[in-house]
Amino acid sequence: MSAEPGRRTVAAVSTGLLLGVLLSALDQMIVAAALRTIADRLGGAEVQAWAMSAYLVASVVSTPVYAKLSDVYGRRPLYAASVGVFLAGSLLCGLAWSMPALAVFRAVQGVGAGGLMALALAILADLLPPERRVRHQAWLGAAFAVASVAGPVLGGFFAGAETVLGLDGWRWAFLVNLPVGAAALALVAGALPRPGPGPARGAARRIDLLGAVLLVTAVVPVLLLAEFGAEWGWASPASAAAGAVAAAGAVLFVRVERAMGGDALLPPRLFRNRAFTLVNAVNFAVGIGVFGGLLLLPLHLQAVMGLSPTQAGLMLVPQTAAIIAAGRVAGPLAVRGGHRPMLVLSTAWMAGSMAGFAALGADSPLWAVGLLATAMGLGTGAFFQVVVVALQDGVPPEDVGLASGLFTFFRQIGGTAGTVALGALAFGPGPMEDSIGTAYLTAAGVLLASALLPLAACSKTASARRG
Repeated sequence: MSAEPGRRTVAAVSTGLLLGVLLSALDQMIVAAALRTIADRLGGAEVQAWAMSAYLVASVVSTPVYAKLSDVYGRRPLYAASVGVFLAGSLLCGLAWSMPALAVFRAVQGVGAGGLMALALAILADLLPPERRVRHQAWLGAAFAVASVAGPVLGGFFAGAETVLGLDGWRWAFLVNLPVGAAALALVAGALPRPGPGPARGAARRIDLLGAVLLVTAVVPVLLLAEFGAEWGWASPASAAAGAVAAAGAVLFVRVERAMGGDALLPPRLFRNRAFTLVNAVNFAVGIGVFGGLLLLPLHLQAVMGLSPTQAGLMLVPQTAAIIAAGRVAGPLAVRGGHRPMLVLSTAWMAGSMAGFAALGADSPLWAVGLLATAMGLGTGAFFQVVVVALQDGVPPEDVGLASGLFTFFRQIGGTAGTVALGALAFGPGPMEDSIGTAYLTAAGVLLASALLPLAACSKTASARRG
């Protein structure tokens, strides 16, 4: 852009993007809290897991597609499509007549949700220079923390209400998205300058449809295996088939991406960028530790310490506040340089916080829980600001949208793996307090390993220079 947009334009766009991200994050938490009631009302409790899995799978695989297409066709039309599909899916979910229908409609929702976070980051990168951008990105990251507190409360309210405005209460777990999403779309579409940003627009480009299909083929079986592998049996024919399909899809995907060159869905040149690859490796590992850890704390507070769901949610408020505060402080520091030291410090800080949670017992004081939650929030808020800045700074302007999408993509893949693995440890044999402690220490180990990745890269680079 030739000139920076005015404050009113930035405020309108930023508010709309925040509403969109909050919409996606809140929806997952609300539905998770209300799903048991929804399954009881609709019948088909045996397929309720598919209602969550369909959303997750669709959102993960659609994220890089939105990101790549927005680099070619501009952010504005792709963002409008993302919100529109999400709202259509929400309306269909609110009208669902059975659990199988709900699972299908949740997949529609997920296809829309895949673009909300990735395109929000890309739009801010187009509109603002780094020193102004990070202040707004901090609020986007905070939306997930707010959702972790507000989502279970709203989900419990809708699930417990017989009717709300003449409709079954549980249907509002989806219908509440409609006014919020409409406001987000109106703000962004009305204020985002025309034409929608997209540095790669103009030239004739090939669309990597085969790459998109093969990415789905490679990723979907892995996500399904992570979700249902224990139920199927890890050595069962179904698990073996899922693994084989994923492996074949991955091999073919790599071959197609190499053939497509610069028009590839995930251009190989990005992964030859050592800084870009390193940051995404750290992002994936932190996704395992952080999102798995977010599952553990509410479980610990309720199952071990005896708190109610509402009390457990309130104990997450300090973490939410800390994420917001750390994001506001860390962003400007990251812009001034020093991405790598801040990645190391923030991930090591989170590892220490997670290890502290492992020391909590049934009789631990609540102030200790609040202190550790605050510490975890500080590390999380700082990390997600630094990693976004590092990714966007490490690629040319025409790939900013794709880099933003890959940030979300790898974080979601890591989060899925962490939720499944740490959840399995938490519900393992023996006393739950011991099992949760083991899961916490595992998360701390993963986070510590992710802190060592940048240090190892530094050491390797220094050795190469001396050689």
